Amino acid sequence: MLTIGVLLLFSLAQADPEAKPVVKEVGPLGQGFNLPNQDLLSKQLAPNGANIANAFPDKCIKTWSGKSQSTRDTVHFEDTRQVYNFLNSAVKIDAELVGSFTFKTSLDAVTNSMTATNESVEGTVLRVSDHSMSQALSRDCLNKVDFKDKFMNDFKKLPSEIRNPEDSWSWKDYSHFIKTYGSHMVTSVTYGASIYSYAFSRSGSHRTEDDFRIKACLAFQGPTVLKYMKANLNASACSGITSEDIQRVSRLHMNDKVVVRGGTAETRAKLLHKRDPALVEQFLKEGRQTPTPVQYSFTGIWELLSARFYGTDDQAKVRNLEQFFKGFLAFGCKKKTVQDTTTTKFNLAPFSSSSNPIFQCLLRDPGCNNDKDCKYHAFKGCKCDGKTCVDNKLVDRGDGSQKKVAVSYDEGDTSEVPGCEYQFRFFKCKCTTKPGYSVIWQSDGLKDEPQNDESSGSGGDEV
Repeated sequence: MLTIGVLLLFSLAQADPEAKPVVKEVGPLGQGFNLPNQDLLSKQLAPNGANIANAFPDKCIKTWSGKSQSTRDTVHFEDTRQVYNFLNSAVKIDAELVGSFTFKTSLDAVTNSMTATNESVEGTVLRVSDHSMSQALSRDCLNKVDFKDKFMNDFKKLPSEIRNPEDSWSWKDYSHFIKTYGSHMVTSVTYGASIYSYAFSRSGSHRTEDDFRIKACLAFQGPTVLKYMKANLNASACSGITSEDIQRVSRLHMNDKVVVRGGTAETRAKLLHKRDPALVEQFLKEGRQTPTPVQYSFTGIWELLSARFYGTDDQAKVRNLEQFFKGFLAFGCKKKTVQDTTTTKFNLAPFSSSSNPIFQCLLRDPGCNNDKDCKYHAFKGCKCDGKTCVDNKLVDRGDGSQKKVAVSYDEGDTSEVPGCEYQFRFFKCKCTTKPGYSVIWQSDGLKDEPQNDESSGSGGDEV
């Protein structure tokens, strides 16, 4: 269960009843990025994404400003899935994309690649931030994006029909398109200043929630500043920490990282080396007066294209693009084999049509695939134990979810693989029932019609 502790870290940090914030760095609003390649937790997103659309008119950019939103709390994560959900509270992509494929680069950045072996992690983040404004592209304008000519020309060149969808090479044009223009557009930017201190360990390391809190405090402030704060502030995120706690936690193996975003570049640079209360307060004040980007929300490029090409011949290309990214790439439905027997493949559904292509990820069911798989065993009868006997098993994906995969018969979860029977006519075991395929992924498809909400959102929870 994800735990949030609300704390007062700096009694000085209150919203200023001053003039509206002045934005000097607009950020990457309206640019395209390939999310699996982006670090969305430890770095500010540089405005160097793909320019897929012409400049949006001022009426398309909705700005929210006013009272600063201050956060002083800790959030505890029991597993990797909770970290990803926490990240997506700001990023706001489709729920089925919230996983290691999309967010592992971000997680690795704050855990020192602790998840390289697909092990789950647990940890805590100490958050100190002031968000003073946000800008978002209105939904009405996103339904009528003025795409750049080159982007449109490259999109229209994509094939409408994928003749052999299980083959990676068949998707080369779509793969190149995503590498060139990205998978998502930045449609909302939140401005301010934030300092996040992360502490992580592998799940099952027997660390307590308080251990992680103390580690995050030590990383945020350091032992010297910690003593200063305890002596000089009435309340802090790190109150109650003793010298014994510091010594004990210092001996525990945990990875920590402090992330500073927003404010001014000069103060950010100083905060990387020292974080005394006066400097932190100056930084937070900058976040209220001259803020820079700290948080981003995204919309899938296929959603923008769908709004543009709804009801046209090019809608098939939009659906291809979405399902290639979600099913073939993110779900991981590349062709797999067991001893030359295809066990996983990406295929068109039987009810698919040229104007509305629907793809499925198919998994070979347990069973024998030829007579050589079936052998007679004394007292046991016919058993499937040949090279192409296939079984299924559930494997952890490293993000709190599981996926069913096909494996050789001696690696699966089934006690006895079906399909082999003794044929008295031939006095031998034969494969009488060959397995079929089960659908393990299928896209729900894009919305039938463009949305007409007032806007694409103003940012939501802090990350």
